[in-house]
Amino acid sequence: MLYDEVAPGTDAFDPENRLIIMSAPLVGTITPGATQYAVLTKSPLTGLMGLARSHGFFSAELKFAGYDGIIIQGKSDEPVYLSIKNDQAEIRDASHFWGKDTYETEELIRTETGDRGTKVACIGQAGENLSRMACIMNDRGHAAARCGPGAVMGSKRLKAIAVRGTQRVPVSDPDSLLRLRKEWLKISSESHQARVMTDYGTAGDYDRTEGRHRLGDLPTKNWTTAIFPDWKRLSGEYIKSKYPTRKATCYNCHIGHDKTVEITSGQYAGRYAYPEYEDTAAFGCNIGVSDTEAIIKLTDLANRYGVDSIECSHTLSMVMECYEKGLVTEKDLDGIELTWGNVPAVIIAMEKISRREGIGDILAEGVKRAADFFAVPEFAIHVKGMSPILHDLRHNWGWMISYVVAAGGPSHQGIGAGGVYTFDPDIDFPKGLGPFSPRHKGEAAKKAHIKWLGLDCLGICVHTVIDVPLKLQVDMFAAATGWKIDLQEFIRSVYRGVHLARAFDIRHGLRLEDEWPSQRILEPPPDGPAQGVTAKKSLRAMLDEYYGEMGWDPRTGKPWRSTLIDFGLEDVARDLWE
Repeated sequence: MLYDEVAPGTDAFDPENRLIIMSAPLVGTITPGATQYAVLTKSPLTGLMGLARSHGFFSAELKFAGYDGIIIQGKSDEPVYLSIKNDQAEIRDASHFWGKDTYETEELIRTETGDRGTKVACIGQAGENLSRMACIMNDRGHAAARCGPGAVMGSKRLKAIAVRGTQRVPVSDPDSLLRLRKEWLKISSESHQARVMTDYGTAGDYDRTEGRHRLGDLPTKNWTTAIFPDWKRLSGEYIKSKYPTRKATCYNCHIGHDKTVEITSGQYAGRYAYPEYEDTAAFGCNIGVSDTEAIIKLTDLANRYGVDSIECSHTLSMVMECYEKGLVTEKDLDGIELTWGNVPAVIIAMEKISRREGIGDILAEGVKRAADFFAVPEFAIHVKGMSPILHDLRHNWGWMISYVVAAGGPSHQGIGAGGVYTFDPDIDFPKGLGPFSPRHKGEAAKKAHIKWLGLDCLGICVHTVIDVPLKLQVDMFAAATGWKIDLQEFIRSVYRGVHLARAFDIRHGLRLEDEWPSQRILEPPPDGPAQGVTAKKSLRAMLDEYYGEMGWDPRTGKPWRSTLIDFGLEDVARDLWE
């Protein structure tokens, strides 16, 4: 739909851009952790395909209302929200919600609809003001964050989508679905990593966090160092040991990595969404903050404003490095002293970014554009104009290649070739991958798509499927839908999506040189376990291997005509090659 309906040359903020919000086949069924919705649009950060995903209850509620998805086009003259209750859908005035944060908006809409069961996906001030790092938020803290979809929603003057459904999701073979669910839960209950997620969320556990630090994985002070002495204060174990927490699970989730956390005293006293790993790294080591309570508070502000913590962090850390080196001054920054770890300054900067006030108008453009404005492109950490997930890619070249080739920019779909959650008996993922070796990295990046984009196809959260074989997931899909699909056909469907996403990006201006990451990502780290090591001389070989594995032209990055035809994409082959 995105490929067919968004013509090349369409600006992300053009009314003709689409905002496509899709549930998935297993959402709303008894499948464990089938909670995801995906947002597809042309990204205001990259100008390419934008893919963001979120969990919680919103996606299931959409299915209970009888819908698989929503496609939004055009632009309203005034602020509005879309209200859906089963087969009734209407556009309502939202001028009285405009300017409210995402938490306030959720509560006000539930009050207006008179139904506490209403699920809301909305934007905050960042989306309203077209900050290119704006998210779509749902269920108090769940974010469809990457690629700036909240800015596209804001450009359409759409404040929120409110959904209430009272129907059941029909399934083809409920007995088989129940049997497979029991098998799934047994495997998951025996998984060490799944138990870690239950106990500590994505910010823990102790060993895992220590492993990240030991491997040089924590991005620290705009990647200028691999050492953060206070790393333990970022961990889930530390948070849980110091502060009261409560479980706050998503729909039909047995893992429950989501929680709330309470700060019982002090300037940040209150109850908050438990920070994810990305939040602790974003507002911790990457901007030099070791105060756990401040990190929790900054995460809360990002959720309320509707700001992608990853892009926000990289933009702020870039400016902090400039400030440290005397390349910008307080005068350049509206009097803000953006030094490492200066939490009050960060709070002011985040508000300015969300409202596009003063220097915030520049920073709201994202890390690449802001670095270009300050004439320091070498300080910007990005691929295709968007900052990567908060792992120092220099410590694991598998992660690096996956993020580099990810469609539309380095979103979470690029995590797989580093080996995280990817090993599966049904995939034949290459073994023995060294972190600093180009060996089999292109093959690994291709096969990682099967697991990670496969989860997107099914609508399943990765944390609920740890150690669950892919075949079992596909069998669940077949039992729910009645489609007699086998594993190989499912894998072909995943790759068809990868080819189509690449074709979209090519038509919208992606060039082979855009695949190359920014300078800092290819610099050897000054310290830590990857000190002096760089992928600069090996990346081209890894990319060429990936293109060959995918059946793409290594000179242009375009899928070969024969590849597209083999996957049933004859019309796309004509677009790209004729």
